[in-house]
Amino acid sequence: MNKRRQKQIERIALTILRNCFSGNPEKLLVSGGIDVKKVASYLGIELVPQELKDDFPAEASLNTTIGKINHNAKDGLRRYRFMVAQEIGRYVLDRQHQGKFENLPLRYFSIFTANDSPINEDVQEREANAFAAALLMPRDLLIDAVKKAYQSRMPENENYDIIQALADQFEVSKLAMSTRLTNLDLA
Repeated sequence: MNKRRQKQIERIALTILRNCFSGNPEKLLVSGGIDVKKVASYLGIELVPQELKDDFPAEASLNTTIGKINHNAKDGLRRYRFMVAQEIGRYVLDRQHQGKFENLPLRYFSIFTANDSPINEDVQEREANAFAAALLMPRDLLIDAVKKAYQSRMPENENYDIIQALADQFEVSKLAMSTRLTNLDLA
């Protein structure tokens, strides 16, 4: 995925967050991170817990007006949040298409590859991951959190794990936080 598409995805996620939370940044990050249930509800997407196979942790489907995300009821909170955010991304980024969007190797549209290219599978997955990261760890909120962590906590304890602390604050995995920090050139 190129930088132009990454910026588009960041803008889409930020616009959704601003609209969903009435442009009020302090409402965005509540205890437990960004409220993905509220975001899904705002977008008219129903979250349906189901017993899904481990190979298929979540899937999103769309029929003209109703979106639905079936998610694995067994998933831990952080995995659940990221998977729901990914599926919201698939739903939002592919909304111009009708049909079912699943976490399967089907053909997905990207403006950078031909529709029938096997590369589309990887592009779709990368775009969904980028959207999930932008939604759960908004750039500006993350930058502020990094600054505050360095200013207030780092000098006190040299064993302080800033990545884990940020992951806890945003309620994402340490790997997701580390990847996001790296992609934003903050690590």
